[in-house]
Amino acid sequence: MVTKEKNGRFIGFIMTLIICLCAFVFPVYAADLQEADTDAAAGIVQTDLTGEDMTEEEQAVAAPAQAETDLPAAEAEPVDTAAEDLPDTEPAAESADSSDAALTEAPDTAETDAVITETEPEAVSEEPVSEEAFETEVALAKYAAEPAAETVTASAAAIEAIKETADTPVPVVRPLKDGTYIIVSKLNGFKSLQPEDYKTDNGRQIEVRDCDGTDAQKFKFVSDAETGYYTITNVLSGKNLAVKGDNPGEGTSIVQNNSSSTLGQKWILVEKDGYYMIQSALDGGDFVLSLKNGSTGNGADAILQEAKDAASQLFSFLVSKPSVTISEGVYEISSALNSSMKWDIASGNMNNNGNLQLYKSNGSDAQKFIVSKV
Repeated sequence: MVTKEKNGRFIGFIMTLIICLCAFVFPVYAADLQEADTDAAAGIVQTDLTGEDMTEEEQAVAAPAQAETDLPAAEAEPVDTAAEDLPDTEPAAESADSSDAALTEAPDTAETDAVITETEPEAVSEEPVSEEAFETEVALAKYAAEPAAETVTASAAAIEAIKETADTPVPVVRPLKDGTYIIVSKLNGFKSLQPEDYKTDNGRQIEVRDCDGTDAQKFKFVSDAETGYYTITNVLSGKNLAVKGDNPGEGTSIVQNNSSSTLGQKWILVEKDGYYMIQSALDGGDFVLSLKNGSTGNGADAILQEAKDAASQLFSFLVSKPSVTISEGVYEISSALNSSMKWDIASGNMNNNGNLQLYKSNGSDAQKFIVSKV
């Protein structure tokens, strides 16, 4: 009897404990379910699920929430202010109904919570960008693009420079100062270049003659600072030294022609042991001005030949100054280094091959010379 009574008390204690636990746990669980149901009604429930993935019951539950979400703010149903006057018992009844519905839909809510958790990072990345952030992104993108644009510009500039260099003759040294000179052959220092027979017409052959200091034997040299080429113009005719027909071949005649921009009238001076080669700027080979057959006889032609460093291809340039005329008469000729030293015929020798020397001024006839114009 005592055992039965003890068992009954124990069972009663267990039942009481279970009832207390249910009374405590159920309201909390019901509140969580009600909150989940509220979120579902607000449109949070389904962002990824489509109608094909839902069951008919899920579509029926989601349809009202989706419909409310799609409605514009202007078309939303007006709030019934009369609901504020309802007795306090009615919201309690609605809460009970919501609790019952929440209990029924609890498994689906759990799935929804899982889906929301997985899609939250994507939702964050799709948040609208502020105007300040957008301007910052644009500025950064522009800054990042600038170096590339500069690189393209630099590359285009480099290509244009290469093209320009390819089309422009290579600059050379300008060894001779611009000025007017007499062109004298290394073979004979008393022979210089001039137009044939002192003529001034186009195409006239350039030849070698005894030096006479006339304008026909004077040439004006003007160089180009960019290319180093010289233009050589005869003072008498005003025409340029030119390769006939602009033909850079072996043996082509050197003539005078009206000024033009062709390379046939451009020359390069190449220094060789105090003398100069007069090289044509024309393509086709290393051709220079030469005396035909190496001759310095009066009337020998100037032609183009391949450079060989021969004496017939080397010239010196004597500075040509304005002519100075003096009256005919008897003169003593002094040295510019020492005016007390005079030209003098050694020992007053009257025979052929008498020696001309410098000697201290003594007023003798051996130091007097007759100057006459030819």
